[in-house]
Amino acid sequence: VNPKLELTTGPDPSWKVRGVFATASISHGERIFQLPPNLLLCGASYCDAVNSLSQELSKGPASFWWPYLNILEDHDIDLPIAWTDEERDLLSGLHPSYMAKTGGNEICDTYCDVCNLDMSDATNLHSFQQVKARSAESKYDIICMIPLFDAINHAQEGNENSLIMG
Repeated sequence: VNPKLELTTGPDPSWKVRGVFATASISHGERIFQLPPNLLLCGASYCDAVNSLSQELSKGPASFWWPYLNILEDHDIDLPIAWTDEERDLLSGLHPSYMAKTGGNEICDTYCDVCNLDMSDATNLHSFQQVKARSAESKYDIICMIPLFDAINHAQEGNENSLIMG
């Protein structure tokens, strides 16, 4: 990890969101951290990644990834994909419009040929939302949960401020 970085909940003690913060200027192209591939929690597809995460979360502290997963557990995600149709209707007209129209099962069916995830299971739903919010896709179309990388404030498509190398 570059010494110009700090992993914290922020400069204000009242902040509850974990993030990677720069403590000094970072030059264009400067490496900020490097992780060996064995620290990535990946799946060959979106559903594989959700299944992998769900299995690891079910293991609790026995999981190899528990130090990372334990931090994720502190941050519940409530994405519109888990909302009822009536709740998503409240987003109508906002950008991005697909968030108002698409529920978890529809998204899962879009990403998977056959969706065998039981979205009524709390661990599967939590895993689904974590992968949706925090995963990254490699140039080989592998979906990965990447410790540290998911805490970086990424820019919108076309203005990326981070890059997965290797």
